[in-house]
Amino acid sequence: MTSVKGVTGHLIGGSGALEAAIALLCAERLTVPPVANLVTNAEADRIDVVAEVPRTVAKAPVLSNSFGFGGQNACLVLTPATDAN
Repeated sequence: MTSVKGVTGHLIGGSGALEAAIALLCAERLTVPPVANLVTNAEADRIDVVAEVPRTVAKAPVLSNSFGFGGQNACLVLTPATDAN
């Protein structure tokens, strides 16, 4: 799990679009960026959060969650393109 808001800030209405674009770049590059300014504790350590350095991952779908004001929520599952061959 990761979050890019610590680097990008909150763009209000544009947040979901930016997060989806970043998710696509991560899927293309097979890399997940670390969470910026992460402070952990014993309870948070039970969650697999990407910390300190980027993590290389296998080609797989990515999930982009956007939870907005007033209950305007969206979840996108973005899948890698299949090879044309």
